[in-house]
Amino acid sequence: MAPHDRRGSVFDVPISVPTRDDVAASAERIRPHIRHTPVLTLEAGLLATSRPVQVKLDVLQPTGSFKVRGATSLLTGAEVPEAGVVAASGGNFGLGIAWAAARLGLQASIFVPLGAPEAKLAPIRALGATLHLVAGAYADALEAAQRLAERSGAVAAHAYDDPLVVAGQGTAALELLDDVDVDTVLVACGGGGLLAGTVAAVDDRAAVVAVETEGTPTLHDALAAGRPVDVDAHGLAASALGARRI
Repeated sequence: MAPHDRRGSVFDVPISVPTRDDVAASAERIRPHIRHTPVLTLEAGLLATSRPVQVKLDVLQPTGSFKVRGATSLLTGAEVPEAGVVAASGGNFGLGIAWAAARLGLQASIFVPLGAPEAKLAPIRALGATLHLVAGAYADALEAAQRLAERSGAVAAHAYDDPLVVAGQGTAALELLDDVDVDTVLVACGGGGLLAGTVAAVDDRAAVVAVETEGTPTLHDALAAGRPVDVDAHGLAASALGARRI
């Protein structure tokens, strides 16, 4: 992917589909910062399956989520001005941006929906990022973050709709395929960043199956409509997979 000035707008990002080479380049950039997480083998029958299941433990990342991969990929792959970076998040991506910014010596402002769990907010504050609580849902936090990015000239970090972020998320699948032999990869789908990165990393080496709950059907409804559409995210998984559209 060619370098691009991402200052001021989360939407002014080149339309490009990350490839496996882009994922590999991201892996090289973020290797000094993130963890190569282990894979746990669950024997056949344990999850009501007839075959063993390999589980990639990205919960062991410094922030407890794979999203630190995309955040670090963005901040090591884009030119970040003195104004720093602005992000909107339900919690995990914001924490990833705050962690990566602190590690790289950058300023960070994170916009989070008002109802986000305190357990996700406290670490963001502890990392020195400026935290903004916004009434409404993720889309409202994103709009507020956009306005600040436009005023300040900071890099606007989108949680999943950015090629550098997508390439970073794909590094988890790249590690998985380097460590174990699999024929099918199951991957959670909210906004689609991890899914898109996984598809790029896996290429034709395995099948990729997107998984989402009935309450967060961004991919299901997009496929049914033939284009991305808004969904009413709800249910137990809404906090983590509650994007309004893929």
